[in-house]
Amino acid sequence: MLSFPKLSLTNLDLTGNRLGGKGLAAMYTAGLDRNQSLKSINLSDISISPLDHDMRGINTLARLIELHSCIIEIILLNNIFNSEGASILVKALNRNKNITSFKVDTSLSQKYYSALFRNGSKSTKKRKKSTKKKKKKK
Repeated sequence: MLSFPKLSLTNLDLTGNRLGGKGLAAMYTAGLDRNQSLKSINLSDISISPLDHDMRGINTLARLIELHSCIIEIILLNNIFNSEGASILVKALNRNKNITSFKVDTSLSQKYYSALFRNGSKSTKKRKKSTKKKKKKK
């Protein structure tokens, strides 16, 4: 269903569905890899853990991040992954600059949390203050 050409699903919320890495990988091959309408994916509390069988799901998510320029938000709160999994996701995020919101749990090390977390702002550039002076009224 996720791969139907006329499907206009833009937000997918799988919070609490206990998919684990195996379920996430299965969703990808069942159509998520071909979906071009999805903008936001909430994968909070889907039982991702640092175990080897869940690393398949992390690698799948990294592939999704790299290949889908339409996705702008991914939420991974309340999942636990190790530094290897975090490193894989950092590399994928560095290849896709369209993702403006990427939320992870604060249980990650500061190094990986800082590299992964994005709050949704489109630009980090500061606006210049106007240098024009206002005319005083007489």
